[in-house]
Amino acid sequence: KEKMILHVSRFTEPSEWADKAHRQMLQVFRMYQNDLQDWTFVMAGALDPNMEDYFNELTYRAAPRVTQFYMNPTDLELASLYGRASFYWHATGISLPHIPSAQEHLGLAPLEAQAAGCVPVVFNSGGMPEVVIHGKTGALVDDARQLGQITVQLSRDWSAWSGLSQQGMRWAKKWMDFEAFKTRLIYSLAGMPIPELPD
Repeated sequence: KEKMILHVSRFTEPSEWADKAHRQMLQVFRMYQNDLQDWTFVMAGALDPNMEDYFNELTYRAAPRVTQFYMNPTDLELASLYGRASFYWHATGISLPHIPSAQEHLGLAPLEAQAAGCVPVVFNSGGMPEVVIHGKTGALVDDARQLGQITVQLSRDWSAWSGLSQQGMRWAKKWMDFEAFKTRLIYSLAGMPIPELPD
């Protein structure tokens, strides 16, 4: 693992249908640069049509030399980034917390991060509490500043980071169980309470 924080989502301006929180994460990384010396922040994802101006704004806001952008990365590039990153930030919905459609509904990227041993620090909204177990596989935060605070704390305690990373890999593997997925889907379609995944 490298001293890298990763975020994966499409590059699109915040709206009631999508609030990826790129601006907030860039700001937090700049705020905590002194505490995260030698760290890199990487944003990767597809560029939505007609969003070139927004993408250019993000590159302008980014901390120079230590922020990298991967536009339209291949699957192999994404796999490499997940494999190299130590932390994964996800803050979808953070600037529009009371609009349900702006929140993360499931969150496959944080699951992919956990599968790769990357510790997620994510906004506690939408589907995130189902995907990340606070204090076991990662951290749920209530505001943008906590993204930086918790990342700094764990970057200074690699034993705690390692425990979250290992539990996250085990947790993510359970989401790949096709039979368990079918069972949960059948319960959902029948309108019955969905069985929880085991811890």
